Amino acid sequence: MPEITRRFSTLLRRLALTYRTGFALIALVTVASYIVTSHFLDTVAASSAASGAGRLLDEISVVRKAALGGAITILVVLLVEASLVFRPTIRRLQRERDARERMTALRATAMDAARIADARLAESEMRFRSSFESAAIGMALVDFSGRLFQVNPSLCDMLGYDEDELTGLDKQHITHPDDAAASMGQLGRLAHGDVRSYRLEKRYLHKDGHVVWALLTMGAVRDAEGHALYGVAQVEDVTARKNAEEDASRYAAELRALALTDELTGVHNRRGFRMLADQVCRAQHRAGEPLMLVAVDLDRLKQINDQWGHASGDRALQLVSRALVDTFRDSDVIGRMGGDEFLCLLPNAAGFDDPQVRERVSTRLARLTSEAREPFPVSATIGTAIAPAMVPVELDTLIRDADEALYVLKHRHGEAEIDK
Repeated sequence: MPEITRRFSTLLRRLALTYRTGFALIALVTVASYIVTSHFLDTVAASSAASGAGRLLDEISVVRKAALGGAITILVVLLVEASLVFRPTIRRLQRERDARERMTALRATAMDAARIADARLAESEMRFRSSFESAAIGMALVDFSGRLFQVNPSLCDMLGYDEDELTGLDKQHITHPDDAAASMGQLGRLAHGDVRSYRLEKRYLHKDGHVVWALLTMGAVRDAEGHALYGVAQVEDVTARKNAEEDASRYAAELRALALTDELTGVHNRRGFRMLADQVCRAQHRAGEPLMLVAVDLDRLKQINDQWGHASGDRALQLVSRALVDTFRDSDVIGRMGGDEFLCLLPNAAGFDDPQVRERVSTRLARLTSEAREPFPVSATIGTAIAPAMVPVELDTLIRDADEALYVLKHRHGEAEIDK
């Protein structure tokens, strides 16, 4: 109990004791005065009776009554004052004392709670600061304009800046331009309370200019009413993982290309051609133009291999594939089906016809052969098949029709050579 409360309680007890003692003394004095007065009047009355003074006896009787009435009045006044004034006053003072004691106790409890809360807050801040400074990942405190106002050493090391250089920088300054809009958009949603936190893979710019991939986890510190005060960013460097993923994706693409590409000629192999050609054929029923399949067969490959060697045969195949690539469009599907046979699938083939295709391929092949100055002749027989627009078509049907046209031409070519 504080000193003031103890002094107040002591004063209240003394006041109550003084009043009670005073009331008792007044009552005793009053009663004693009446008794003395009554005894004196009795003595006077006895003397008057002996002398025969009847009138004096009457006066003595009146005085006795007056003394008795005065004594009773004093006692009644004392009783009324004790009951109606003193006791309520003492009780009110006691209630005030009790209320003061309760307020003092509550204040002391509140102060203790505040001291405990302050101690816990200080401990929490110390733990946060320790964790912030020693964290193995980058951390920063960010206002909702994007400015970094506190950073830890790990983030400085990650981005190549000193703490003084990084503190005060705008997030946009260290964010890759392609990721800036998405990053600020998420920060705005966090500030407005649309999300409580968010995770985002983004690119930062190192001080020396190279890209640092990071996994950003951003939360918000809020006041008692839930208003966001500032953001707490945790930045984990995932550059090694992203590079590994990109390498794996590139290797997968290369493996896929190797699996679908003819190693000798560089065009699609049988598997790659069929995979792409099947997709084109399945879409033909929605196409507004006809589809053409061109079958190309290198002439006299066995003769070239036997007379000039297999390396010459390989060069002849490469010349045919180069002629096809140069003749047709990037959107056309070209594949080597094995041996000396090539297939070319031409979507949107309204501008092509059989003589035109044969002429263009043959001309280009002759020019490439002339430029290569190969000692062996290179020519090819070409057969075609057409699938009308807006009609479902099977790839195998087109291949069969183109092969039949090719074999017809080969047969004629063979008969012409025999006639010669």
